[in-house]
Amino acid sequence: MEVLNALLRLADERGLLRALHPKIKERTFLYADDVVVFLSPVEQDLVLTRVILEIFAGASGLKTNLSKCKVSPIQCDLEASVSLLTHFPGKFDPFPICYLGIPLGLSKLCKNALQPLVDKVASRLPTWKAGLINHAGWTVLIKSTLSAIPIHTAMAVKISPWVIKCIDGYRRGFLWSGAESAKAGHCRLAWLRVCRPTELGGLGIVDLHRFGYALRLRWLWLKRTDDSRSWSDLPAETETVVEAMFQASIYVEVGNGQKALFWTDRWLQGHSVSDLAPCLSNAVGPRIKKQRTVAQALNGDAWVRDITGALTVQVILDFFLIWDRTRDLQLDQNLMDKICWKWTSDRVFSTASAYRSFFFGQHPVEGAKLLRKSRAPGKCKFFIWLVIHDCCWTAARRKKHGLQDDDSCALCAQMSETVDHLLIACPFTREVWFRLLRRSDWLSLAPNAQSTFFVSWWSTARKQLSKANRRCFDNLVILTSWMLWKERNDRTFDRRVRTVDDVLTRVYDEITDWFQAGFRCLESVLCKLGRLPGRSIGVV
Repeated sequence: MEVLNALLRLADERGLLRALHPKIKERTFLYADDVVVFLSPVEQDLVLTRVILEIFAGASGLKTNLSKCKVSPIQCDLEASVSLLTHFPGKFDPFPICYLGIPLGLSKLCKNALQPLVDKVASRLPTWKAGLINHAGWTVLIKSTLSAIPIHTAMAVKISPWVIKCIDGYRRGFLWSGAESAKAGHCRLAWLRVCRPTELGGLGIVDLHRFGYALRLRWLWLKRTDDSRSWSDLPAETETVVEAMFQASIYVEVGNGQKALFWTDRWLQGHSVSDLAPCLSNAVGPRIKKQRTVAQALNGDAWVRDITGALTVQVILDFFLIWDRTRDLQLDQNLMDKICWKWTSDRVFSTASAYRSFFFGQHPVEGAKLLRKSRAPGKCKFFIWLVIHDCCWTAARRKKHGLQDDDSCALCAQMSETVDHLLIACPFTREVWFRLLRRSDWLSLAPNAQSTFFVSWWSTARKQLSKANRRCFDNLVILTSWMLWKERNDRTFDRRVRTVDDVLTRVYDEITDWFQAGFRCLESVLCKLGRLPGRSIGVV
């Protein structure tokens, strides 16, 4: 300690501190925030840390403002806490604490520590502005704001299920009703299906449970691939789901064998010893599994001495299997082991790929990928999304829920009004499609008597076109379906009835508006309709 003080005085006498920072003479100090110092409450360590901070302040001009410091003891008795406050007279702040907006605790966080996260999400809900936005706009706000707030916390700690339930309640209520909560009748689709990726039939809203797992997978990846991290050797508890997903998502290209773990990593042609010989792996202690590298295990067949369990028949068979697999292995001392992530093409971890991996095995909804690739106004795409899931409030659906007695179609008054009937099976609708597609030179694609399901007809019809025309056809299908739905609503709620010619005129006008708004792929249709404007705005 005396040596450090002597060095500080000597540097001050020779003007070294002033040379490093010219503002020291004027005593102009800066203050550094959000720095955490971990130290033992021992007298020598406290004095040494205080001197180091003084040397740093003299050399850089960054002064420690002790009045703003917070002291959070971890398993310290009263004497240690008093000694700590003597050298660092800051504010006493016991755990749980909040650091960089993240609640931290020595044990499981209580509700009081996590309630501010729920309140923060609730405070960002628009009030009167929500009435000026449609469902597509509500979806964008949920993705950009309500879903983004808890992500920062989920990176470091596991958010309690009750917190996620509260946040999902706000997100679900805002999606379906534009308010803090929504009654059961407002929710047209299960929330788990809404939170699926768009290619699987969801809206792409983040599933907080799965995304939290994906965020915490990043720490395991950095711990295995970046030895420069100061915390990489610290022991840490890992969730079972996260650990299992990480082990299933990586494999190792063996070089010198210094990084690959012999028992648990997938280094044997994409397989691990635990996968190939589970009984043999169970005969090895858990501590050895976490420490034994491939280089150590193959050096003199040291892995054989790791087997301490009962030598059953299956263990012996597994032993000979691994013995044969490891006979011809040669390590390259000039090549480092490479940890590879199997869900990306460059074999490097990304949170997006980790999140998508939690949805592997789920079947996509027919038409979901087609809708995802289509370009159309958000409100129209949201309507088609409801059509794909058969969640539109047609007369048949309202009768099923006991909301009305008559389920006849509002367009033809002949059949039960389902969404598939409204869009392609209704005689009125087929006449609209027939005349529209005939003028577009796509008469063969018009729905016929065999066309009973809207998504199936759309998927089959577009395959008969060249790739250059499919984008135009997709826009035309979404646009026309939207106009047919609006005609149905006008007849149901406003008692306004239009003829086929009137509906087609509205469709032609809407095509022109879309083209002028920037959907340039509709140009070929407008040319055939003879309604191409002399000048258009917007570029696609």
